[in-house]
Amino acid sequence: MEIVKASLPAVRASRTCRVWRSRRRFWYNYASTLSSLERFEETKGLLRKTIPVARRVLGDSNDTTLRMRWAYAQALYADTGGTLDDLREAVTTLEDATRIARRVLGGTHPTTTGIETSLRRARAALCETPW
Repeated sequence: MEIVKASLPAVRASRTCRVWRSRRRFWYNYASTLSSLERFEETKGLLRKTIPVARRVLGDSNDTTLRMRWAYAQALYADTGGTLDDLREAVTTLEDATRIARRVLGGTHPTTTGIETSLRRARAALCETPW
């Protein structure tokens, strides 16, 4: 009986992993849809909850995790009601994602080039902020 009780957390964690892996694209697509509808607050809230799970389950170098971080950063800098801290967080997130994407996917991969383009835009938004 003790062995069964001890293995329950491992079984639950394994099930959570399988469920997350099967639904990861749903969360990314949902966040992308919210962002395209310019519902940035909802996008940021959703991705703040799902990115840590993606990083834990899939790893930092997974393509889906990178795209989720990219979408989060885009929501941060595209939000006209965002703060200076949001812009800084967007730049920091994109710098980290760019480094990982270059290492894992290569410099010519579409995800890498898209993240780099967003990084340039986020830096430009940060520079033209009148604060």
